[in-house]
Order: sequence, then structure tokens, then C-alpha cells
Amino acid sequence: VREHWLVATSELQVLHPPVVCGAGGFGCVAMGRFRGAPVAIKAPRTRAGKNSAKLIASLCNEIRLLRRVRHPHIVAFHGAAIDPDSGELALVFELIDGRDMADFVQQAHAAAGETKPDTALTKVLHDVSGALLYLHAMEPTIVH
Repeated sequence: VREHWLVATSELQVLHPPVVCGAGGFGCVAMGRFRGAPVAIKAPRTRAGKNSAKLIASLCNEIRLLRRVRHPHIVAFHGAAIDPDSGELALVFELIDGRDMADFVQQAHAAAGETKPDTALTKVLHDVSGALLYLHAMEPTIVH
């Protein structure tokens, strides 16, 4: 039996040279391709070691949650790939082509000043609020 969320590594390519979309405490997100479509690949920063059991447990929990999430304002989860040689796991998401959210909000706020709310910013904040409401209404509740 094959899990529906399991992505074959043969169907996944990381762009070369790597194009990093972002990085944080967890790891790094790089652009790639899945079955020819552009995707974001989230790989953990930590490799095998003393924290690997906690890392794998955390990733498995994230997969359990993400495979049920379907909302027009939440990036789509395609699945996870496990490297058969190293055992490393990477999460595969829809790639969103657009501006960084923090930059967008900051620029919209600066452009609008304090006289009137920005229409685009108001729409984005409404959409984000709807997505958060969706996540918080799920069982179990997902908190972002």
C-alpha cells in the first residue's frame, strides 16, 4: 500500500543552482519541480543526529495535518519525499509566485498613510483571516 502523500524522489527536482525562497529555524525552502510543475520544497536544517527522532516526529505530525488542509488562501501541500539513501524527508508545496507578505503589508501601509485603509491590503488581510478561521475550526485545531 502506497501513501497518497508520498512523492517519489524521481518525480522531484531541486533547481540547480538552488533558488532559496526562504529559511528559518526549521530549515530552508527552495524552488523545484514536481512532475514538471514549479513547487516549493521545504527541507529540514538538521540532518541525522541526536534530534532526528524529534524532527521526524514533528514532520510526520505536519504531514498528518497538511494532507487534510484545502483552502483557496492556504498554499497547497502536494506531499513529502523521502530520500531512500539518506532517509531525509522534504515537504513539497505549491509554489506561490508573488511578493513577500511582510513587504507587501509594509509597503501598502506606508503608501496609504494614516488617512484611509488600502483596498488591496484590506482584501489580503480578509483572505488571511478567513484562512486562519478555517484552520482554527478544524479538528484537531491547527494554530499558525
